[in-house]
Amino acid sequence: MQKNVILATILSLLVIFAWYRFFIPHFSPPITEMKKPPVLEKESAVPLPLPQELKPKIEKVEKEIPLDLEKKSIIFTTAGAGVKHWILKEKNETIDLVLGNKENNFFFATLPELNYELLSKDERKIIFQAVTSENISIKKTYEFVDDPYFGYLDLEITNLENKEKQFTFPLLNLGPGLGTDEKGLKENIRHLRPLGYRNKLVEKLKFNTYDGNWFWFGIDNRYFLAALLPETKVDMLIVEKVNQQKIPLLKINSNISLPARSKINFRFRFYLGPKKYSDLKKYQLGLEKTVDFGLFAEISKGAFYSMNWLYKVTGNYGLAIIILTLFLQILLFPLTKKSFQASLSMKKMQPLMDELKLKYKNDPKRFQAELFNLYRTKKANPFKGCLPMILQIPIFWALFTTLQNAYELRGAKFILWIKDLSHPDTLFRIGNIPVNILPLLMGGLMLFQQKLTTVTTDPTQKQMMYLMPIMFTFLFWNFPSGLVLYWFTSSLFSSLGQLYLLKASK
Repeated sequence: MQKNVILATILSLLVIFAWYRFFIPHFSPPITEMKKPPVLEKESAVPLPLPQELKPKIEKVEKEIPLDLEKKSIIFTTAGAGVKHWILKEKNETIDLVLGNKENNFFFATLPELNYELLSKDERKIIFQAVTSENISIKKTYEFVDDPYFGYLDLEITNLENKEKQFTFPLLNLGPGLGTDEKGLKENIRHLRPLGYRNKLVEKLKFNTYDGNWFWFGIDNRYFLAALLPETKVDMLIVEKVNQQKIPLLKINSNISLPARSKINFRFRFYLGPKKYSDLKKYQLGLEKTVDFGLFAEISKGAFYSMNWLYKVTGNYGLAIIILTLFLQILLFPLTKKSFQASLSMKKMQPLMDELKLKYKNDPKRFQAELFNLYRTKKANPFKGCLPMILQIPIFWALFTTLQNAYELRGAKFILWIKDLSHPDTLFRIGNIPVNILPLLMGGLMLFQQKLTTVTTDPTQKQMMYLMPIMFTFLFWNFPSGLVLYWFTSSLFSSLGQLYLLKASK
């Protein structure tokens, strides 16, 4: 019986971690009504079954144009009038949100093969212009507003000839991918998601072609988001994958019909910045739905707001996590007490169970019948100790998700060697192997807990129970230190509580 419980617990935890690591929910729950910007219709909404492709006109060598703003530095390129580097000045470091420029797929590029001319540049606005070999003029204007992470991008497309033109126009590229800090670059690839938002739902997009009817679309990773909000109707959204790592690239196209000497305008609002939930929610655009609160979202949000409130009081996110964990341990103590008392009860019965096992070793059915009779006589329930643990799983999972994805923990120091709660607490390295202290301490405490609560005397089952701390140490090895701090603190308070209960039971 004890063996089955252990196996069930281990398998359940493995499933939880595997689900989190390899699968991300495609949809988020509904939100309150959003404030939607007006949608401006294009001059021509007539479908064009056989559009003519534009051909770029290459004339000059690419140039880079820097623009320095309060919380970011941008390096524009005349190739496609796109962005080569979008460097956020955040906390104690700088983050380049442009992941790479392979095959000239620059952020916000329009016809990357086409070289643009810089028309004008000031502190908050930069304007580019180019003409294709089809005599189509493209004018691109970037304008930055007071909000450090928002801006506007306008495209003016003009037919310079005296005859009508019809073509499919590639308005913008978004991507490929989205950057992060150097420590998280390797893990970043796994967390990249192409997203679309409409009907109050965030959807993870597949590599496919979609209509253009989205309130916004973009790419995110664990801590950052790049989103385009079209204020003019577009026709097509294409999600492509770049290289073998399947890095997402979004292409926004429209079918255009331009009479002679006429023009058409497209306008986009964009966001490039951190996924800070409280800030994103203020915009009422659904952008906050990109923050993953997991299966138990309401519990996760409660933990998130509590952690932030405690941070305001203590000024240290590490202390906030410890206090929050202590509060939860006190809240869950009645369940812990029942679980521990059930374990002690089973431990006292162990000699009687061993006698039955020896007496009926050749009669398994009789052994099971006598065992259940013993449980009934002693008023014991072998599952009573597991139920409180199962009830705590939603709380653990909610905290796990919150601490794993909270942007607020980025660069947050705790004490001594723990200088960033969003990364492992590596003290030193042996070759390429990081030595992380908190997972080792956590594993040691879990081993101590197992000794306190171990019921069986069977050597094989004991080995299985002691295997769990090793497994957890391995699973938590590269997790953010804020998450490991929570689990370590939880194990510490649980051990103290169990020692108290053990002393009280004597």
